[in-house]
Amino acid sequence: MKLDGNQKSLLAKEIELLSEKILNSEDFFTANFYFSAAYGIFDKILKMDYNKMILLTEETLQMAYLRTSALVQDEQLQKMIGLERIMETMKNIGKRIGELGDEFKKGTDYTNTLADITELAYLLTGPGIYQKNMDLI
Repeated sequence: MKLDGNQKSLLAKEIELLSEKILNSEDFFTANFYFSAAYGIFDKILKMDYNKMILLTEETLQMAYLRTSALVQDEQLQKMIGLERIMETMKNIGKRIGELGDEFKKGTDYTNTLADITELAYLLTGPGIYQKNMDLI
């Protein structure tokens, strides 16, 4: 089954709503909860309209979510990064998710947006923190 214009528009609206939920979250745990839906939306798309770009998107978002969700259990890493910086990063992820929805709806290339989301999630890991603090990123 291929996506028609209405289905694509509906899925883009889901992505837009998800972006808003992340941006309006008051804490990291809520923002991360909403972020968990991102790869699920693209998994749904993948089942209706398989193509390699959708597969890459779903897998990339799932990996980014796994990176951010590791923080939920790691209080030491939370303290190292600081909750303010974590929330700033999650809000940036939310903005990029919104851009991803727009680009998906328009049918334009969103590879750079995926790369931005991946990098933002990486910045919430030990190596990412180190490299950021050393101005290597």
